[in-house]
Amino acid sequence: MPVVDPEVWVIDDVSFPRREDVGGGVARQWCGALGRQSNCRVAVSLHTASDTASAPISWQLFVPQQWQDDAARRSRDGIPEEVGRREKWRLALDLIDEAVSWGLAPQVIVADAGYGQNGRFPLIVDTLIIGS
Repeated sequence: MPVVDPEVWVIDDVSFPRREDVGGGVARQWCGALGRQSNCRVAVSLHTASDTASAPISWQLFVPQQWQDDAARRSRDGIPEEVGRREKWRLALDLIDEAVSWGLAPQVIVADAGYGQNGRFPLIVDTLIIGS
């Protein structure tokens, strides 16, 4: 099997539709897999990609606000208290920082347009990469 030489890192949301609102992080929110609001889990993912393949590097579960405020629900579904709600762009930065700490270095990082809505995100990404 030939080695894939990654050309970019990709930051994106990955959604996992659910019929009920039971399970860690499940909430009525935008579900990209369905293209509409629905019960789902959402994770922020970091992938490496080339023109021939892509592979996940890491991901983090997004904890919606209603989970942050409901200790009984968190306990029932195994979300520890120390896992708090963080904005998706902050989760993405954590993923990039983690991958850089492993010695990986991206040539380019691309992200869903929603990540660019926060002006700090691209500036912090530059700092993480330049510092690697």
